[in-house]
Amino acid sequence: MNQEGLINAAKPRSVLLLRAIGTVLCTGLVGLILSTTGCSPTDQPSVPSFGALELNESELKEAIFEAIEIEDTVERTRRWVEVMDAVNEDNLAGGIAAFDERLHRVEDREIRYFANKWARIDAEGALNHILDDWRYPRPVNEAVQEVVYVWVRHGDSKAAREYAAPNFEGPIGGTRSPKKFVVLAILTALAAEGDLDELTKLLAAPHHPEDRELWLTKIMIEMNRVHGMQYVKAWVSSIPSDAPHGLKLSALQRGIRWMAKMNVTQALTWYEEVESEAGSVELLQPLMAVYGTYEPGNSILWIADREPTKERTNLARNVVRGWIDRGPEKADEAEAFLLENRENSLVRNDLLLNLANYYVANKRYREAADLVQTVPGDLVSRSLSAVFVQWSSLDVAELDAYIEENQISQEIVDHYKASVKANPFKVKRSRTAPPPKKKAQ
Repeated sequence: MNQEGLINAAKPRSVLLLRAIGTVLCTGLVGLILSTTGCSPTDQPSVPSFGALELNESELKEAIFEAIEIEDTVERTRRWVEVMDAVNEDNLAGGIAAFDERLHRVEDREIRYFANKWARIDAEGALNHILDDWRYPRPVNEAVQEVVYVWVRHGDSKAAREYAAPNFEGPIGGTRSPKKFVVLAILTALAAEGDLDELTKLLAAPHHPEDRELWLTKIMIEMNRVHGMQYVKAWVSSIPSDAPHGLKLSALQRGIRWMAKMNVTQALTWYEEVESEAGSVELLQPLMAVYGTYEPGNSILWIADREPTKERTNLARNVVRGWIDRGPEKADEAEAFLLENRENSLVRNDLLLNLANYYVANKRYREAADLVQTVPGDLVSRSLSAVFVQWSSLDVAELDAYIEENQISQEIVDHYKASVKANPFKVKRSRTAPPPKKKAQ
């Protein structure tokens, strides 16, 4: 890949989008685009078009001020690309001065674009100024990430890592500390460069677990953007099993979960390849967090085809609960699935009780009681008694009739009545009791 290709590959998507929008709007299509979005060129603020003009320090500063005042998103973007393309070593000071004065008015993508240009001219100077003089956390963190990333990929990678080295040792501040974003930028740049050995080494340092989880996600996103998902998988596979601080397991958890969002079939295959070398439960949880959300039925059947364990059963129950909790339509889907697959041993033995709980929550007590009696095992007596306790709070007469009709054992009846007696506040007025008399008018 040539230098231009490398530069384009390294740029954040936001930067590339800015260039694309700027290119389109600078063509004869501008009128068509503006007309379809409900505005016209005459609606825009009167800001001079600089194009490829050379700007001195004061002109650049003024141009940035004027661009910041544009309210329309499309026009602002076009002007911003235009102005940023004019930034060079000679006028950089004007841009810095503009940002120092109006930092609170600048958007994230604009910060990134200026930081990218600044880093190509003086990366270390940019970092020193940003960390010492800028006071707003959001723009500082955005700028720091961009500068360090560019410094590693297109400048002096060794110098960048030496600059950041102290940040890899011990605590590095709060959750929004700029130092965390220095580290993140180093790691994502190494991921894009393919320096996997150094990447693994730095990640294995004693970071806070939450920081590592964030960094792993960002690393994989960048690695996939530049090299593809199989490259991500290859890197995770290359991490030694005995890497410090549980890095291997953390990377597998994050990688499998992330792959599941894009291609669940590949994620399942990956899990099956590695489940024997790492904690299968620890890997199954993040997989099911995604698979169980987007394909709950298929995920349950997949678990059902595997050797039953307490942990897998609990994950399947979590899938059902999550499915039901996502609203009436999804609850109906879950109900239909469970009833259709009630002969499946996992569904029959462990998941139908979830459906019974759903019935109880919606005062569908007769359906709940009928369903519980089809569940095998020792849970029937206790579960049916629990249904009766709830049912009795709504309609004791109807419950008594159900008990008689279905010849419920006296043991279960005694258990439910003892529970009610122990919790009398659960019993409310029977629906069959006469309504209270109205007061005379």
